[in-house]
Amino acid sequence: MGARFDRGTWDAAFRSFLAAPRTWDWLVPWARASRCLPIYCDWTHALGIQENGDIVSHPHEEWPGKASEADHVVTELRIVNLALHQGRERYAWLAAAFPPRPGDAQACSTCEGTGRLPPPMICYCGGAGWVPAGTG
Repeated sequence: MGARFDRGTWDAAFRSFLAAPRTWDWLVPWARASRCLPIYCDWTHALGIQENGDIVSHPHEEWPGKASEADHVVTELRIVNLALHQGRERYAWLAAAFPPRPGDAQACSTCEGTGRLPPPMICYCGGAGWVPAGTG
């Protein structure tokens, strides 16, 4: 089950990305083929959100972004949180798609529940300040 958001907003952002990808122009072929909007990229993976709300991981090598393995739908809540939290810096509407904190979640021990580390570091919790029960 994917994140919840207005599909019209997603579609407008997807079309806008394809028309003017800014710094992630090398992700356009992947975005088109997977029909996903790239929302986060690091040294090893690009994460995108599909129109159904699924977060998809795309492994890549350094420039020009050749695929090193197949894409997959992300199901680990911590990585979903990372994608949505970091992605809302690019697309503010992703804040509404952020999953609610489960009742049994624990404060992240790395950032002490703040979700913040000195830039450009990203916390283990992905910026949520919490992690699912049993994950540290």
